Amino acid sequence: MPFTTPNTKVGEVIDFIDTHDFSHFIVFTNNFEWIANIPTSSFYDHDESDHIEDLLYTTQNFYLKPTDDLSVAMDICSKHQTNVIPIISENQLLIDIISSETITTTINDSHFLKDNGATIIIEHDINEISFARIAQVVETNNAKLLGIITLAIVSNRMQILLRTNQINTIAILNDFRRFGFDILSKNTNDDYQNKLMDNSNYLNKFLNL
Repeated sequence: MPFTTPNTKVGEVIDFIDTHDFSHFIVFTNNFEWIANIPTSSFYDHDESDHIEDLLYTTQNFYLKPTDDLSVAMDICSKHQTNVIPIISENQLLIDIISSETITTTINDSHFLKDNGATIIIEHDINEISFARIAQVVETNNAKLLGIITLAIVSNRMQILLRTNQINTIAILNDFRRFGFDILSKNTNDDYQNKLMDNSNYLNKFLNL
């Protein structure tokens, strides 16, 4: 992204926005001092002669710290419906800009998804969900829980992606249903579901690509 200041004219960044599919424009100076994140849709509500300072009322001030992990990035993408996140130092300097596409690629290339195993996506009321219960369902069916990620929280419903070692998957799915979980993923041997959901496509949809 080009560096800007509050005095930069809207018209100077419209061309960049038109050619890049970003949900937000990261405002920073030529000294890489981070100022704010402005929804790109806001630029089209102003004349090209207006200045960025005229848009600062629309800012959404989210960012990552260098020490934040992947789960924080995913949470920001979901909460702010963004596909781009600035990484900011303690001195408010812009270190880097990360896209949700990079986050998705990192997840898909990780051992979490690449290693052999069963992928299950479940949903439940956030006030009733228990990670201990999830682990118990998997382990009481003589399977191993390899990892777990919270994908999203929508209208008090939490969506979770978990990976197991592919043992007794059908029994695990049936137990989750017995405990009131909705199964959002598809297992090829699970006749209860009739809609195929590809893991990478689901993550892309979740991250608003």
